[in-house]
Amino acid sequence: MDHAALSSLLAALREAQPVGRLIVFGSTTLLVSFPNVAPTELGVDTTLDTDLFAEPTDRAMGLRLVEHFGEGRAYHRANGVYADVIDERVSLHFPEGWRGRLVPVPGCQEMFALHPSDAAAMKLFATAAARLDRRMGRRPLDRGLKDINVVVHLARKGFITWPEVAARLVSVDWDRALRREFVAVLAETEAAINAP
Repeated sequence: MDHAALSSLLAALREAQPVGRLIVFGSTTLLVSFPNVAPTELGVDTTLDTDLFAEPTDRAMGLRLVEHFGEGRAYHRANGVYADVIDERVSLHFPEGWRGRLVPVPGCQEMFALHPSDAAAMKLFATAAARLDRRMGRRPLDRGLKDINVVVHLARKGFITWPEVAARLVSVDWDRALRREFVAVLAETEAAINAP
């Protein structure tokens, strides 16, 4: 996804849902925070979707957005990108204070993106959760190193700082079962960032 594709998608979503806040999270938040940086430099050039949720969540509205903007739907078929509309409960695992760091989406009233460090922290949280799911037999595969590699790339390029991301991860309310995976993911990421 590039900046123009994201801007068009978000503007269309805002027009379709003019009431309430829309929060973008995941990889495409980087396009909002770094509008003058090429998607290849940010590592999001192959991303086809943008993750978002509405505040407050309205199930009927969410279903309408998915019906038009979801994967394989009209907007996706016409434009090659789509929205992955999630329940706002996903934010229960966001780092403490995330709302105060939201980045406004230009030209879209009441639409915001997660701060890059919060988005990076959530990528590592998702990696730890996927590893736990695999260990518990709930899924055959985890996310591998995909998200760790993105965070390492962003840190090495100076788009985020590892101490800031690590601090955000420490503020997440970790389930005891996730703690083991969290510690491993944290160590792997830090080692990869600091590797020669």
